Amino acid sequence: MSQGKKKPEEWSQFVWQVLSAQGQKLIKDGKMIEADEDNLAELTEQAKGFAQKQLPIFKALAIA
Repeated sequence: MSQGKKKPEEWSQFVWQVLSAQGQKLIKDGKMIEADEDNLAELTEQAKGFAQKQLPIFKALAIA
């Protein structure tokens, strides 16, 4: 968000660019996610959950 990204899809794209540049991949259910598209999809799902659940709390606390 501090980079001007306003939507969960934008957040996940930014994060995936950073992680993939470092050669990192996500792990889900104990298994590494291999495909770039699958990593991005998982990040997007997590970002949407954050936007719906945690972000409103952070905004109410004036943290975000």
